Amino acid sequence: MHRRAIRSLPVTLVLAFVVACSSSNSLSDARSDPINTPDETEGCSPLSQEVLFPIIGAFLGPAPGPCALTDADTHYVFHYDSNAVLVNQVSDDGSDTTEFTHEQGLLVNETRTQPSGVTTTVYEYASNAIKTIATHPDDTTIAYQYQLDDRGYVRTARLLNTVQSSSIPTHFSYEYLNCTIQWRVAYDQNDAVNLDETTEYLYDEQGQLIVRTSRTSAEQFDYSCW
Repeated sequence: MHRRAIRSLPVTLVLAFVVACSSSNSLSDARSDPINTPDETEGCSPLSQEVLFPIIGAFLGPAPGPCALTDADTHYVFHYDSNAVLVNQVSDDGSDTTEFTHEQGLLVNETRTQPSGVTTTVYEYASNAIKTIATHPDDTTIAYQYQLDDRGYVRTARLLNTVQSSSIPTHFSYEYLNCTIQWRVAYDQNDAVNLDETTEYLYDEQGQLIVRTSRTSAEQFDYSCW
């Protein structure tokens, strides 16, 4: 594992991107149904199930992944083994850590430890789907099934169990451009777009994800350790 100096993107870039997204209401105006179409990934290279990001945020490939993540409150550093496989994610103060366990190249377990307790996420695989089952410190369980197309790209994700919180999306759809995810659109139980949980992705000229943002958060990624 290694940890090197981190070079951040200009703050003005992140702020400008967040303002632009928060001021746009095009999703709520134009999209009330899942927005993927069958040909969105036509011509794209097939993906292995080892490449989970950005389904939920784990960086498993293609290598190298990002070196660091910065959000409004915390700076995290990612550590990899000698094969560039993600080992863990650690906050600067050490109070928030996530350990990743792999079997035969696939992520099978993710354990996040915070002051509030431990959240464990288990991954289960089928030929065209990935299921995640997250158990939170209060014993609440949230399970999603991610449906993949013939090329291995995530098309939709659907909540599998009943939850009490209305803020938790019942399903997501994924919109692609140039073989990369541009939007993860969240929907509530009435099939209305949930803008607070809808995410937009911004890439640099090398195709690396540099900003992931929603109405309520903005995450900035750095690759300078490679």
